[in-house]
Amino acid sequence: IGDIIAESVHDWFTSDYGKHVIGGLVSVGVVMTTFQSSAVGDGPLTGKTLVVTGVLESFTRQEAEAAIQNAGGRSSSSVSKKTDYVVAGDEAGSKLAKAKKLGVTILDDSQFKQLLGMQ
Repeated sequence: IGDIIAESVHDWFTSDYGKHVIGGLVSVGVVMTTFQSSAVGDGPLTGKTLVVTGVLESFTRQEAEAAIQNAGGRSSSSVSKKTDYVVAGDEAGSKLAKAKKLGVTILDDSQFKQLLGMQ
């Protein structure tokens, strides 16, 4: 983005109204987190394949997949014997069952955050 847009975004977030809106979002449970992008081959999940299933408490599906990639890992949509971890939230279904059958390590929301270095 250019300088004008960047300044406009900055001005909105630092305005009283922007702070009010952000405060309202936080008060209803929106979790705002920044992810530091790791250099390729330099993250806690480098070389690991993860599958996200179910509804996570701290992440949307897209946020979880972005966190995996930013930590050097690979996000997959299906469980196989090459899967290193399955991140399972509420209402996890057949992917969780397959992970158990294959002996894949299963992480809950808290364990996933810990693996990412967020706790």
